[in-house]
Amino acid sequence: MVFFALLNQNGDSVYTRDGQFYVDSQGVMVNSMGHQFSDDGGTSIQTIPGGGDLTIDKEGQVYQGDQNIGKVGVFSFENPLLDLQKVGGGFVAKDPEANPEVTD
Repeated sequence: MVFFALLNQNGDSVYTRDGQFYVDSQGVMVNSMGHQFSDDGGTSIQTIPGGGDLTIDKEGQVYQGDQNIGKVGVFSFENPLLDLQKVGGGFVAKDPEANPEVTD
């Protein structure tokens, strides 16, 4: 099972399987709750003002027009049913030691 990585308003990592992407008023890719999608390094994905439509290829690379602006972070957990707990807008790791693995 794979998850997208999000950053909530506190900057904490949240994980979701919801693949609905939006762009907020600051040009950052977010989900419906306003959590920022992050790349596999934990950085939010910033769009280019007036840069055109967004596309995401099968490897998770995010393009705006023909310019690569980032890569969506996709992660897996060894045992998601034990490692994660549900919170509003996604899941968080129950234990700080439960580190997700970057997944293609």
